[in-house]
Amino acid sequence: MFLSTALIPIILSTCVDAKWIKFGQYEYKDFRGRYKQEEAETRCNDHGGQLASIHSKAENDFLFRKYYGRGYLWIGLVRDGNKWFWTDGTPANYIFWGRGRPRRNHGYCAWGFESNPYGSWSDVHCDKHVIGFICKRKAF
Repeated sequence: MFLSTALIPIILSTCVDAKWIKFGQYEYKDFRGRYKQEEAETRCNDHGGQLASIHSKAENDFLFRKYYGRGYLWIGLVRDGNKWFWTDGTPANYIFWGRGRPRRNHGYCAWGFESNPYGSWSDVHCDKHVIGFICKRKAF
């Protein structure tokens, strides 16, 4: 009895969090709550990840199927001047803007998945309180 009770914390600590979903070498999780983009990034960091960067149509389609209809969700795409980049430092080698987006001088951050049936993204002001966000981290 003593041995099995002592092992429970070790066993539980090695289990993968079931709320994270795996795609390729990464796992993703959406979080609820009204956060500005920078606050959402901090929350992702607290969970060992960063706001999701998206690098292919397959990855975007996967996230769209999983999160469509859950509200506008921050992703990790931000703008500095005219250049868009991912907050995790990876290159912005895949972009999927909705029609008429991004709008010049409209926003410096991006959200996705709510209102477009094809999974495209919109630009928005970074200090807007959005309904949630998607974090991405290396799969264990």
